[in-house]
Amino acid sequence: MNLFILSQILVGIAFCTDLISFQFKERKKVVLFLCLSSALISTHYFLLGRNTAGLLVFISIIRFITSYFSTRKILMFSIIGLNILGFLLTYSSPLSFIILFALILITIGAFQKEDKSLRRIIMMGTCFVITYDILIFSPIAIILEISFLLSNVIGYFRFYYKKKKKVIYT
Repeated sequence: MNLFILSQILVGIAFCTDLISFQFKERKKVVLFLCLSSALISTHYFLLGRNTAGLLVFISIIRFITSYFSTRKILMFSIIGLNILGFLLTYSSPLSFIILFALILITIGAFQKEDKSLRRIIMMGTCFVITYDILIFSPIAIILEISFLLSNVIGYFRFYYKKKKKVIYT
């Protein structure tokens, strides 16, 4: 099996974890599913030879584990610093700036205390990841990230814009 197909299989498995992650309201459950997904997506990028993206997404595992236990801003800035360091050590093309910016946004989102803010900021970061995946041509990753974004939007509307049924008594 070639590395491209293996990378697409791994990101397909990540697809399943992403799809359900934002259907939970509890912030810690969302973060746990994102951690698992990040491990698979990171490996996918390494298999495609996208070492900057692979390392930055691997740092996402650290980010999600850290943000699971604390939303302290000093930790958020430390993870952003790790992202910048990883970017500088592995930079290979201007496309790397897109994934760096995306993961900085997602890091900011992960350290939000409120679920609502977490979702909004991660949705913005996900749009940049989609752009990156289109530009490097990773078809299953594109589908994964679009589905992740849609799942997040559905969860957001389900929890924050769900219309309450009026009960009419006769």
